[in-house]
Amino acid sequence: MGFWDSIKSAALKAKCTVGIHGGNYKLIEGETCKYSKICPDCHETIKTEKHQLGKAEYKFDYKCLTVKKCIKCGQEHEGEKHEEYENVDVDDFCNVMQRCRSERIHGKEHSWTSDGSTDTHHLFRCMKCGAKSEEKKVNFKSR
Repeated sequence: MGFWDSIKSAALKAKCTVGIHGGNYKLIEGETCKYSKICPDCHETIKTEKHQLGKAEYKFDYKCLTVKKCIKCGQEHEGEKHEEYENVDVDDFCNVMQRCRSERIHGKEHSWTSDGSTDTHHLFRCMKCGAKSEEKKVNFKSR
């Protein structure tokens, strides 16, 4: 075996070691969505499942859980799909609750009021949760 053959052999071995096998999958006889192949480089048998999933449909009313069914074997694959959020309420800590088919906490919605100022900043306080914020004063003379 020459130098380039040994390089090629090492590369093929490394490829298979990290799970990159050659060959083509074929349907396993008597199975619906199960396939196998024999790697021509390491001679390992590799098995996999390949499903043909249909359209995602909601599994329950008022929940964002979806299900896709394989059109061949009926196996279900669950997922999540959110649509058209609307604000429902704001709690005492300014957390915004939103509803899709289910509910989630999403961000803050403060009710700011002036809380005085310093020489350089305007100060604000949330009337609901007490959070504080400041905004730098604009001074056109310093430009």
